[in-house]
Amino acid sequence: MGVLLKLLPSWAPLALGGLLIAGLIGGYYVWRGQQREIGRLEIIAADAKAVADQKEKDARLSADLVNALESKNRALEASATQVREVIRYVPVTSSCGPAVGSAADWVRGSLAPQASGSPAGR
Repeated sequence: MGVLLKLLPSWAPLALGGLLIAGLIGGYYVWRGQQREIGRLEIIAADAKAVADQKEKDARLSADLVNALESKNRALEASATQVREVIRYVPVTSSCGPAVGSAADWVRGSLAPQASGSPAGR
């Protein structure tokens, strides 16, 4: 080993040490870049999973809302059929009579349950 060092110029060990340090520094930056890429890919995968979970949750909520709306519409249609039958068989008069009153009561009670009292505050 001593013969080898005597054959090399005096600056060669310093140059080899510098190359070793440069290699270590370069290797560190390559490793750090790979770690960042791994982190970026993990974030992308987590985002994709979150989007898929939210899409599934939204689909369930939408189905529940559609079912609720359908049942409400069926109930409203059933009650409207009853009122139509009541109105259909009211005796014919020259004034509005009970048919209009029945229809107005049904509209107030069924279509606008949140409004109380007569329309327009009358």
